Order: sequence, then structure tokens, then C-alpha cells
Amino acid sequence: MKKQICPKILNYIKKYNEETRKYNEEHRNTTGNWKSLMIEDENHWIEYNILTLRDLVRENLINYIWDEFKSVNGIRPRFMNFNKMGIRQLRKEVNLLNQ
Repeated sequence: MKKQICPKILNYIKKYNEETRKYNEEHRNTTGNWKSLMIEDENHWIEYNILTLRDLVRENLINYIWDEFKSVNGIRPRFMNFNKMGIRQLRKEVNLLNQ
């Protein structure tokens, strides 16, 4: 059986990319700030087993924690078991890092 992703993911990504392109265009020459686009290829997300919008949100939270923890503490959080953490717990970690 072939895996399929929820159409909401692609809609979310396309809307995000549209807003991101607008942001990047507006801030290109003024602040130097920019945002990355998300990959719109369905096969990419299937390969990473991101099949629902919830999976995408969870993956984004994990990636943020992975990078921000290093920025704040100087090491990667290899001791965190992300597989056992729900979205609420991941958001709690993000809030702790942002304090």
C-alpha cells in the first residue's frame, strides 16, 4: 500500500511559502532577515514519514529544539528522547528555551 499525505499538509506548506516569499521580498533590503521556504514535493514528506499536519508540527518543534538548545547551551540535546515526547511537552521545551 502506497503511503499518502494528508492534503492539508500541502495546503499549509503552499500558504506558508506564499507568506514567506512576501516576507522575504519586503525585508530583503532593509533588515537582512529572511525565512526559509518549505519543500512542496509530496514525495519528500512521505520519505520522512510526515503524513499529517500534526506530524509536520511535531517535526518542526523537534528541529527548533535541536537547533535552539545548541544555541543556548552549546551542545545538542542528544539526551532528549523525542520519540516519547508529545506536542505539549515539545512546546513546553520550546517555551523554556525562549525564556
